Amino acid sequence: MINGLETDNDRVAEGDRLMRYGFREFENKTVVHKGQVVANADVWFGKDKTVPLVADTDVLVTLPVNAEASATFVLKYTGPLQAPVEQGAHVADLVVRIKDGGEQVIPLKAQQSVPKLSGVARMVAVLKHYLLHQD
Repeated sequence: MINGLETDNDRVAEGDRLMRYGFREFENKTVVHKGQVVANADVWFGKDKTVPLVADTDVLVTLPVNAEASATFVLKYTGPLQAPVEQGAHVADLVVRIKDGGEQVIPLKAQQSVPKLSGVARMVAVLKHYLLHQD
């Protein structure tokens, strides 16, 4: 109900005007498709060095028409991820920020499992890390 207007006809007309404005000025856009690899997360002590990150479902956001240029995407996760990583585990978030439109957080999951390296392989990885990353 639209308050402040005197008649039912005025309220109906104003409601109609607002609905038309919303449908004319905004549109739903798919920003991530189900199963689409959004990014790769680094994995520490895993048999694979990275794991693909995917969304469970198609993700729609309502954006002002022609707002794609004002949308920013930020990947958030605490990394590198520690192996083992289980397939389907929620390991990251994709934050979609719209200028003057708030933000939406999309959970991202590991597309595949990443098993832990064996004891000897972990020691080799640690040695390589310290030998190659000296300041």
